[in-house]
Amino acid sequence: MNSVYILIVISIVSTLLMAGFAFLWHHEVRAREIVEHTLGDALAENMVLKGARDGARLQRDKLNHENATLHAALEKVQMTAPIPVRPVRKPAKKEGETTQ
Repeated sequence: MNSVYILIVISIVSTLLMAGFAFLWHHEVRAREIVEHTLGDALAENMVLKGARDGARLQRDKLNHENATLHAALEKVQMTAPIPVRPVRKPAKKEGETTQ
C-alpha cells in the first residue's frame, strides 16, 4: 500500500512540475512575441526617422547651394555696380543774407 501512495505522490509532483514548466514556457514565448513586436515597431520608426533625416539633409544641402549661388551673384553685382552717393545740399539762404 505504501508503494501506491509513493506512486501517487510522484505522479502529482511530476504533473505539477510539467504544469510549471508549461506555464514558464508559455510566458517566455509571450514575452518573446512582445519583444519582437516592439522591436519591429522600433525598427519601422527608425526607418521613418532616417528617411526624414535624409530628406532634411538634402534640403539643407540644396539651400546651402542656393545660398552660395546667391552670394556669388551678390558679390559680382557689388563689384560692377556703381556706389551711389548722397547728393550734396546747398546751404539754405538765411533771411536777409546776400550772395556774392
